[in-house]
Amino acid sequence: MQFFHWERRLNTGIEIIDMQHQRIAGHINALHTAMSSQDKALVGETIIQLLDYTRSHLEFEEQLLEAAGYPGTLEHKTKHGHFERRIHYYFKRHRHGNDIAMPLISELKMWLTTHILYDDNDYVPTLQRYMGEVAFPTTMAQ
Repeated sequence: MQFFHWERRLNTGIEIIDMQHQRIAGHINALHTAMSSQDKALVGETIIQLLDYTRSHLEFEEQLLEAAGYPGTLEHKTKHGHFERRIHYYFKRHRHGNDIAMPLISELKMWLTTHILYDDNDYVPTLQRYMGEVAFPTTMAQ
């Protein structure tokens, strides 16, 4: 059973970013499935995969924003940093034996949804202009 159902309103219209966001949603669903199995090792592995992919997406997005000259890049990076610290807090709690899967997936779903709708949508016009000016390989960081 899927926990995070992707909605069209979450699409930014920037294909590479939308694909990455959908993949993060897939990792959230994988964590929900792992949690349902009650396999702590699987939960831990899934959290690591989610963290690794999310980190690579955030770095990719930040590099793209810098290249495009988005004026809110520093603020956007700061929000990403707060989010990463929060997720690492959950991972540390998991390593100490705490059952954090449900609060973590709930927070991830809420954060991803609100971040896309309110923060990422702010940079869309800048990236669309930039991507129209440069040949951009859409297979990067998938």
